[in-house]
Amino acid sequence: MKTKIQTVLLLVIAGLLGLIAFRPSGEGVGPAKKQETAFERVMRTQTIRCAYGVWPPRFIIDPTGKNLSGIDYEIMENVGRVTGLKIVWDGEFAGPGVVAEQLQGGKQDVCCVALWANARRAQRMEMSTPVDYMPLYAYVRDGDTRFDNKIESINDEHVTIALSDGSAQKAIADSTFPKAKRHAISQDQSTIDTFLAVATGKADVVFSDPAVIRDFNAHNPGRMLLRVPSDKPIKIFADILAVAKGEGELRDLLSAAVQELQGDGTIEHILNKYASEPGALLPVAVPYRNGL
Repeated sequence: MKTKIQTVLLLVIAGLLGLIAFRPSGEGVGPAKKQETAFERVMRTQTIRCAYGVWPPRFIIDPTGKNLSGIDYEIMENVGRVTGLKIVWDGEFAGPGVVAEQLQGGKQDVCCVALWANARRAQRMEMSTPVDYMPLYAYVRDGDTRFDNKIESINDEHVTIALSDGSAQKAIADSTFPKAKRHAISQDQSTIDTFLAVATGKADVVFSDPAVIRDFNAHNPGRMLLRVPSDKPIKIFADILAVAKGEGELRDLLSAAVQELQGDGTIEHILNKYASEPGALLPVAVPYRNGL
C-alpha cells in the first residue's frame, strides 16, 4: 500500500513539473529578466556616473582632493546642464588601457576624461562625436637634437620609445616607428610615468600633447622635456567621451550634448581658457561658420 501511495505521489510531482516546464511565457517561471543597460540606468536615476583620471589640464584635482577643475570637468558639468542630468564624479579609472573593461563592468557609465580616438579603442568601446582635436608631438630630454626635423629617424633599433600598454602612444609606435624599442609601463600606471622614463634616461622619446607636457615641466623643472622640431604633429587625434561597447543610446546622448555645446560656443570657450599655447587644443570646426 505504501509503495502505491509513493508511486502516485511521484506521478503527481512529475506532472506538476511538466506543467511548469511547458507553461506559456509570461506565466510562472518565465525568461530571465533583461539586464539594465547603462542608458536605462542613467534615465532611471537621472544621473551620469563619471570615471575620471588626473590629466592636467583635462582633469585637475587640487591638493586637498576636494576641488575639481579642467577642460573635461567643465565640459561634463555643461553636459549635465543641457541634458538635465546630474553628473557624479564616481571614481578614478585604473588607466587608459583598462577603462574599457571598467565601463563594461558597469562600475561607471561614462569615461568623462576625453580619450584619444583610434581604431583599436573603437573595437572595445563606443565613442562620442569628437569633443575637440589634439595634436601630438615627439618630446625628448633637453639637449637631445638627434631627431630635429627628421622625425623618421626615431624608427631605429637604437631608439627607445616610452609608452603605456594599450594606449594611443603604443598605437603610434606600432604603426609609425616599428623598429624602435619600447619602454612600456603597465596599464594601471599613470601616463606621467612615460614622461619620467624619458626625463631619467630610461627612454629617448615620448609622444604627447603640448598642454600636458607644459604641466609636467611646470612641476618638474629639473627634468623638462622639449618638443622635437618638426613641420607637423606626429598625429592628430579626436578627443572623445567613451562608454561601454554596445551602449549606442548613451553614446548618442553624449554626442548630441557635445554638439549642442559646440553650437553655442561653450566648448571653444573652455578650450581657450585652458590652452597652454596657440594650436595646443583644436576646436571642432562647426559646419555653418563660413556661412555666417
